[in-house]
Amino acid sequence: MARFLPNLDLIIKECKSTNNLEPLLPILLWLNGKPYNLDDYYVFKPIFRIQSPHKIVLKSGRQVGKSTSLAALSIIRSIAIPYHKIMFITPLRDQARNISDSYVKNFLVGSPIGRYFINDNRTKSSTFYKEFATHSRIAFRYAQISADRIRSYSNDVIIIDELQNFDHDFLPIVESTMSASTWRLKYFAGTPLDFENSLQYEWEDTCQYEWGIKCTHCGYWNIACIEEDLEKMIGPFREDISEEKPATICAKCAKIIYPRTGQWIAKRKELVNYSEGYHIPQIIMPLHYADVSRWYELLEKKQKWQRQKFYNEVLGEACDEGIVLVREEDIKKAGALEDFSIDFCLWKKETNQYSTTILAIDWGGGGETTESYTCIAFLGLTPFGVIEVPWAIKFVNVCDPFEEANEICRYYQMLSPDFIVHDYTGGIGNLRENILVDKGISVTSIVPVYIQGSTTNYVVTVVDIPSRARKHYRIDKTKAMQIVVGAMRAGFLKFFSYQKDYNQQKLLHDFLNIIEERKVTVGGRETYRITKKKKTSDDFAMTTMIGSCILWYMFEAWPVFS
Repeated sequence: MARFLPNLDLIIKECKSTNNLEPLLPILLWLNGKPYNLDDYYVFKPIFRIQSPHKIVLKSGRQVGKSTSLAALSIIRSIAIPYHKIMFITPLRDQARNISDSYVKNFLVGSPIGRYFINDNRTKSSTFYKEFATHSRIAFRYAQISADRIRSYSNDVIIIDELQNFDHDFLPIVESTMSASTWRLKYFAGTPLDFENSLQYEWEDTCQYEWGIKCTHCGYWNIACIEEDLEKMIGPFREDISEEKPATICAKCAKIIYPRTGQWIAKRKELVNYSEGYHIPQIIMPLHYADVSRWYELLEKKQKWQRQKFYNEVLGEACDEGIVLVREEDIKKAGALEDFSIDFCLWKKETNQYSTTILAIDWGGGGETTESYTCIAFLGLTPFGVIEVPWAIKFVNVCDPFEEANEICRYYQMLSPDFIVHDYTGGIGNLRENILVDKGISVTSIVPVYIQGSTTNYVVTVVDIPSRARKHYRIDKTKAMQIVVGAMRAGFLKFFSYQKDYNQQKLLHDFLNIIEERKVTVGGRETYRITKKKKTSDDFAMTTMIGSCILWYMFEAWPVFS
């Protein structure tokens, strides 16, 4: 190979010393008649490290260069690292063939010297198997309905594209093929669908890098994810869209921002260098933000496509035909009270800052697809009609109803609220209430509430039937949660210190799991409801909803939104 590139060994040695294979790309790989580089694909630079985190997940929109970058990665590693064994997996056979023929083959054939690394008498090559002069190889496999084609190979690196359509139960089989390797690197990539697929499961177990862009005008950091600023960063159509004048705008001041100047910002910093995830929406790529016609197409898709399809394919976001109601900036703003403690609650009471106080309870369980825990919260209604929640706790390690009752009674005695409000569903709910009464809490101070899942013509209503010993309340979950979210944003509902909560149970983050969902029935009727993301917790949000609505109803203190 020295006759084609005499200093190649030195270049590879330098790459290894810097842990970066990127310098080899334009030397060895050509695409469409030009040397391949990452100038316009800068977001993919982290995957070209030699020593990489054991897992990297790319969650992206379509047409961002994901498959091209993974193909380049597999070739460069095969050339630079002798005896390196890579397996490139897709769900379907045609997808595996396409990666091999349309990407890997074109890279090698199009390069003035790259083809010599594989077109050698000592090597063999086919569509589904490519062996290199370095004795490295890439095996292309597909595994939508069976993992049998994978079992017989021993691998150093696994690359799975279109992971969203890959059976998650197959992953342990795939990973077991690397058991004898000292590398054991996994690269997962795909375009998200809903929250119930392999890509989303793997993404949630990463550091969740998002592209952050600092506005040069106001200094605001724009975070390109749906929970932060992504939609507001989509600027209007302009005729002068270009690299110098990108189509992206600041979510705060609406001035032009420059995605190329951005950087990766991790949501879960403890997983950096161990399990890394990179979210790549179209709008941060020059192919889209710097091209007039492509931006016009993007805006048309935003207007005409169903929200889920737009979120998935353009924004690279998972979507369950629903949209989050609360963003992190909302809970940060609402979590503005000075403290987060029982002493703080008692000080508020002693200084007569509350006209009425309650202890709200959302009991755990209920057969959800994720664990549900009992949560209690102390709520106080101020003379100004504002509800404050200065303290709450989730019983993560308590599941026995008698143990829960003992804990609740202990907090009840400490806080001395005027009422206890709880979700009452009969059965275990009846047992739990009876335990509280047996522990000495007066039944007259206990307010039972039924949560109504289907839409009604009320928010809260009282059911007082003479033949029954006690009255109870019914709450329409969808209508009630709409008001709770509105109250948070308008300042009628305030919480304990966000920062102190963040360092403890992150209770306020339960609100980030609340979504609105619109569906069309077979008969053509549109339905609307507020629910939660699958496999997430909404315990504290439900506790807040129960307590707030009862306070608003009992004292006719409903927030007025102007």
